[in-house]
Amino acid sequence: MLFPSSCLVALSLVCTQATSTHIGIPAIGDKAIPSSNLGTPEKFAIPVTINNVATNGSIYDAADGASEADVLVAPAGIDHGDYVCLSMILQWNRWQVDTDTWIFNNRMTEKWLGVGETTGRLVTGERPTVFAVDHAGGPHIQLVIKMPNADQVWEEVYDGLVELKPANGKFCQHWIYS
Repeated sequence: MLFPSSCLVALSLVCTQATSTHIGIPAIGDKAIPSSNLGTPEKFAIPVTINNVATNGSIYDAADGASEADVLVAPAGIDHGDYVCLSMILQWNRWQVDTDTWIFNNRMTEKWLGVGETTGRLVTGERPTVFAVDHAGGPHIQLVIKMPNADQVWEEVYDGLVELKPANGKFCQHWIYS
C-alpha cells in the first residue's frame, strides 16, 4: 500500500522531532556561532553514531571525567543494544552550523568534539571545532570529515585513535553515520 505524500511528510516530521535533542548555541573559539547561521537561538540536533568504514568501529568519548580526552574508536562487533550507557556514549549530536559544516557533542558526556592543539587528535572538551563533511563516494554514503578549507581529514590510526591527516582516499579516512 502506498502512503499519500502528506502522510509521509507528517511521519517524517514526527520521526525527526522524536529523535532530536534540544541544545543551545555553543561558543567557538572566543565567540558564539552567529544565530543568523543557525536560523534561531536554539536548534535541534539529530543523534548519530559515527562509524569508520575500514574497521566498522564507532567513535566514543573516552573522557572518564577528564576535562579533555581522546576520542577513540570502539571495536566493531560490540553488542551495545542492551546497554543504554554504552549506546549513549557512542552517540553524537550532529548540529549543522552552515551549509556543509557541523559541530558534534557526545550525548552522554555532553562534551564537544574538537582537535587537540598539540596532538592533532580528536578530543572532547568544552569548546567545539567546526568540521566540514563531504561525500567520499562508494556505497552506504561514505563521508570524509575534515577541517574546512584544509587537507586535514579524520583518520583512524593505531590503538583506535583518530587524528587529522592529509587525505589519501583510504577507507580508514571514510566514515558512515548510523
